[in-house]
Amino acid sequence: MEQEILKVEQSEELAYFIGVMQGDGYFGSYPVYDRGRTEMRHVLSLKVKDAEMVTKIQSIWLSIFGRKRKIHLRPCGRLELTVAVKTLLEIFKKLDIDFKDPPKPPGWVKEDIKFFGPYLAGVIDADGDVHIKRPQYPQCLIRITSGHPQLELEKSIKDILGCGAAIYERYMYVKQWGIIYHSFRLHFLVSSKTIHSFTKHVLPYIQIPRKKDKILKYIKTTSNN
Repeated sequence: MEQEILKVEQSEELAYFIGVMQGDGYFGSYPVYDRGRTEMRHVLSLKVKDAEMVTKIQSIWLSIFGRKRKIHLRPCGRLELTVAVKTLLEIFKKLDIDFKDPPKPPGWVKEDIKFFGPYLAGVIDADGDVHIKRPQYPQCLIRITSGHPQLELEKSIKDILGCGAAIYERYMYVKQWGIIYHSFRLHFLVSSKTIHSFTKHVLPYIQIPRKKDKILKYIKTTSNN
């Protein structure tokens, strides 16, 4: 298995996987006690409501990493997929992958739009929402929410896709928990100038229908004007 893992290479599917796991994934380490010995267990988990996204990640675990894992339905209604990754840590390091907030594209992803497109699609599926502004003269606004400013992602969107982008601080009072939720929203616009590049490199990799359909509707409206 280790020899197979060492053959993991840069690809569009791997780039999408990184985007999703940086956005909605959780990397955790904890001690496991077995036969008088303590070892650290390292896991990557994805817990979401959207079956299309988690099913795609399940297939990538198998096709790229050779890990066949079941998706579990939790009482909260979310689907969970958890994989032990101790033997993958070195390959993650070699491919410049980390799973910290905010999403940060690896160097090789930023160097080629064919990788950045799927990566951004993964981030949009995980942490993004699509908003169509100005019905008379539509604009497609995509917002990505994180716990910290998404500075590298903002720069990459500007440099690689040519989209206008900006980061906004956001405070929201959550009555249920009695706390103020502090987050950052990265906004960027898909315009008539960037729609071709976005349609070619990002849109085909978006898995969640409600997000993809909104963008397709905007593209159709724009092409008819």
